Amino acid sequence: EWEERVIALIGLADLKDKRAVPVILKISGTLDPSDPQSEERLIAVKEALARFGCIPALTNTLVDPEVKFRGKVIAIEVIGELGCIEAVPHLIALLDGDLREVRRASILALAAIRGDLALQELRKRIEDRDGHVRNAAITALGQLGDKASFPVIMNHVERENYQDVLEVSIRALLMIDAQSLFSRRDTLPPAIKEMIAHSAGSSEMLLTLSRDAEARVRMAALAGLGRLRDERVIGRLTEAL
Repeated sequence: EWEERVIALIGLADLKDKRAVPVILKISGTLDPSDPQSEERLIAVKEALARFGCIPALTNTLVDPEVKFRGKVIAIEVIGELGCIEAVPHLIALLDGDLREVRRASILALAAIRGDLALQELRKRIEDRDGHVRNAAITALGQLGDKASFPVIMNHVERENYQDVLEVSIRALLMIDAQSLFSRRDTLPPAIKEMIAHSAGSSEMLLTLSRDAEARVRMAALAGLGRLRDERVIGRLTEAL
């Protein structure tokens, strides 16, 4: 039965009949996440939707109350993959909602679309009320190397309560401007320097941190040095013995 549905989905997409979009999303809502075959079926649904391109019938599903939670998440993911810049205002509006997965998917779609408006919203979500959304926004900004977000993330580090978001924040700062972060090391608490040591890929940083006053920082830096191959690294590890 599902195989017949896939054939029908492809046929509807090939016809480019915009009325098919909500039908496809309705079908996607019937997928059972616990079913091992759901992932393959989800790919088929997304491929069918992607065939339509960035048409209003697809972007308008973001504000359609008839489209249920799971269908909306799928629509958001496809819109992000297609880079539908006209959907940015709708994605931003969804970030003010209460559904975490819809909000998180919207963050990822905005990161994929980029553009000034999308980046501004991602920076705003560094201070979001939900740790999962903060995590997604900060991760995306780090991957994008968004220099304008560096001071915002830096200021946020002092207020972040969740360990995983804090670790993501340090990794993002390292990706955006590792030297600027490292130049502040003397003002950072040991816990943050330890996170830098866990994520840094620079032998210079790790060698410096391996002589920090705090044992926990030295230990993390020495463990990091074990990943690198450099004469100075070998000498420092030998010395640490």
